[in-house]
Amino acid sequence: VALAEKAKIDESGIQLEINANPMPIYPYGAKQEGIFEGSVTVALEIDSHGELRDYIIEKATDERFAQSLENVIENWRFSAPRVNGESRALVGKFEVQYEFSGGVVDLNVTNFSALKPVYMRHINDERYIASPRDLDGDPQVISAMSPIVSTSQLDEYAGSSCTFTFYVDEEGNVRMPAVSASDELTPVALMLASQEALEQWKFEPPTVNGKPVKVRMAQRFEFIPESFASN
Repeated sequence: VALAEKAKIDESGIQLEINANPMPIYPYGAKQEGIFEGSVTVALEIDSHGELRDYIIEKATDERFAQSLENVIENWRFSAPRVNGESRALVGKFEVQYEFSGGVVDLNVTNFSALKPVYMRHINDERYIASPRDLDGDPQVISAMSPIVSTSQLDEYAGSSCTFTFYVDEEGNVRMPAVSASDELTPVALMLASQEALEQWKFEPPTVNGKPVKVRMAQRFEFIPESFASN
């Protein structure tokens, strides 16, 4: 998708328009150092009304490219997303590519997935998103609530499951959970209940060499009547 201030996505059942104005500026310092191209990947969450709820820089070839994008992205405007013709919130990723001769040249939109109601690379020896294997220890859950679902739902859909991917930030908060897998038996209501519960989870802040970092994780929920809270 070419970045000419406005971009339109209309594929795989997803419809979304992006008004990328103002556009990121090529970092002056990078040009002075002979860096003639770069890229930034940003994960973001857009609610069903087109509001940017959250974003996280996933990777960048240089910290200055990331800063250039962060300087403008909160001013960008999005249409109300639609998935298969219905209003939906979305979680997805952008890749913004920079080159010296023409400023920002491409906005590649990838990996968008329906969120509601349907259900790193080194920079100055640091990481925007740490790999779980690099953490000082396994992320420890401080508090975790179970999805609140009815007894009848648990009985009807016993054995069904869904898996979410999400970020844990430097404060241990869960951010941008999105369904990454589910079986055919799992209804929307159970996925929503799982998402709402997961948003309340709290972790010990993940660290690498004692420094708080963000990390991307996954959590599977299996709906077994004996192990889930019900009402």
